[in-house]
Amino acid sequence: MFSRALVVLADVAIKPNPNGLPGAGSLQKLIDGLAFFALLACAAGLLLGAALYAFGSRSSNFSQAANGRSMMLYAAVGAFVAGAAPAIINFFQQAGGAVK
Repeated sequence: MFSRALVVLADVAIKPNPNGLPGAGSLQKLIDGLAFFALLACAAGLLLGAALYAFGSRSSNFSQAANGRSMMLYAAVGAFVAGAAPAIINFFQQAGGAVK
C-alpha cells in the first residue's frame, strides 16, 4: 500500500504553459523591457569604458586606462549574458526535462 502511494506521488509532470496564468503576457513584456534596459546600460558602460581608456592612455594615467579596459570587458560580458539569457534558460530547462 505504501509503495503504491509512493509511485502515485512520484508521477509528477511539469509542462510550462505561457497562457496558463493571467498576466503572463504583461510579465513577458516586463522582462523584454528589462533586457532592453540591460543592453542600454551595457552600451553606456562600453562607451564610458572606451572614453576612460582613451583619456587614461593619452594622459599616461595607467590606472584609469586599466579601469576603462575592465569596464569595456564587463560591458561586453553583460551584453553577451543579456543576449544569451533565453538560450541559456532554454538549454537548462530542456536538459532538466531529459532527466528521468
